Amino acid sequence: MQSKRRWRRVAVWSIAGLFCVPIAWYAIGRALASSDALRVVTLDPDPDERSTKFRERDPDLLRVGTYNIAHGRGNGAENWNGESAATRGDRLDRIAEFLTALDLDVVVLNEVDFDATWSHRVNQAAFLAEKCGYKYRIEQRNFDVSLPFYRWACGNAVLSRYPIQDARWIDLPGDAAWESALGGKKDACVCTLEAHNGTLVRVVPVHLSSRSEEVRTASVEALKGVADQGGPPLLLVGDFNSSPQGFPLTDPDKPSAVGMLTQDPRWHTLPEKVTSDADCTFSSTEPKQVIDWIFVPRPWQLVSRQVYPIDLSDHRPVLGVVRMTDREPGTAGLAPFDQ
Repeated sequence: MQSKRRWRRVAVWSIAGLFCVPIAWYAIGRALASSDALRVVTLDPDPDERSTKFRERDPDLLRVGTYNIAHGRGNGAENWNGESAATRGDRLDRIAEFLTALDLDVVVLNEVDFDATWSHRVNQAAFLAEKCGYKYRIEQRNFDVSLPFYRWACGNAVLSRYPIQDARWIDLPGDAAWESALGGKKDACVCTLEAHNGTLVRVVPVHLSSRSEEVRTASVEALKGVADQGGPPLLLVGDFNSSPQGFPLTDPDKPSAVGMLTQDPRWHTLPEKVTSDADCTFSSTEPKQVIDWIFVPRPWQLVSRQVYPIDLSDHRPVLGVVRMTDREPGTAGLAPFDQ
């Protein structure tokens, strides 16, 4: 009898161990991940190179880009699409070529993989920064899950020509509490840059919920709260997954997150209306929505906005030229890109 009881206890503890060990592993991985969730990276800047590059530029202009790169998977729907490391690497090379041609001062990237199994454990922010020549970057790991033989780490990145003085986390609402606890959620951060004319500018990489307008509007309230605290001019840039009322595929009777910002006198953006599919940013192959935005703080102006019809992601990239003064906006040429 005692022998049976002993073996019964051994069996119970063995089964419990099968559950507890993975849970403990996961908890430790999440704790370690949270300590490295927001990184500011500087790669040996050359002051002479920087001053030479911008000698001929209008010091009041800032070229800002936003691109949801969809984990480097292209315009397909699945991250686990069976692509080889070489195929996905080639696509990242093409994205780098495109960004280099645009000659952006600041670019916000969404759905960036940092060390994900499905994208062959490549830090895509580091890869693009090196290929495009950006000496400064922010890496924000919004989702970070580490298990034996599996890693999922992705979020936002900011690549900058200009020094990044600091960065801090912005806590945003999540779609579900259990999801946020297990894997993370779409938070934001605010980073302060010193532009080439000495102007301080804050940039917030934004990637809002794709499932709930209520979560998106609550997130915008949190972002407006950051602006309420004062500080250097605040740009909101990225994939908002939202459009103002009256834009394609919107509910005319339901307030939207982006609609809240377009009605806030503190910011200015383009387009004010959709005149053709060329204004739309999603999807890249059948553009019907404007969900990727650059919000500029007044009295600064968004001088021009251009959407590029390329299909290296399911989103189309957007370039905005920002005039960082309250003078009348002039003209600013857009860098060509050979598709």
